[in-house]
Amino acid sequence: GCANTLVKRYYGSGMLIAGPPGSGKTTILRDMIRQLSSSVMGKYKRVAVIDSRGEISGGNSNDLGPNTDILLTHDKAAGIEMAVRTIFPDVIAFDEIGTTDELKRVQESFFSGVEIITTAHIGSPKELIRRKVTHDLLKSGAVSQVAVLPTLHGGDIRIFTAKELF
Repeated sequence: GCANTLVKRYYGSGMLIAGPPGSGKTTILRDMIRQLSSSVMGKYKRVAVIDSRGEISGGNSNDLGPNTDILLTHDKAAGIEMAVRTIFPDVIAFDEIGTTDELKRVQESFFSGVEIITTAHIGSPKELIRRKVTHDLLKSGAVSQVAVLPTLHGGDIRIFTAKELF
């Protein structure tokens, strides 16, 4: 239930979960995937998880919901493309957007009608604008919401629209 706040405020147009290392980004992403796939929002979402290190799925041992497919691949960009072409997801979720290839595939997915939920390491919201990949992600329209996690567990999660950060 650690993603309850985000799921309640998620309106199906992509989300970036950002915070410092150890703030719980992957844990919240995992719970959000489970809830979206389990019809917590009143509708089942088909979720494709691109898991490059087995951290999200735990090698299929974590409960990610009944409508979740997992692609274990080291090449997240190729995994995103494969998911769009073969799994037909409503949502693609993956950890740590970091390359221009991943951003390109995210943009292609967005233009195909697929929602994106991903994470990024940051020290402050301003870093999202300074980093080229996250800046371009926010400008692309593929994510319209940004959840900034507190440094310490149990603090308040701040949710911004992508436009508010510019």
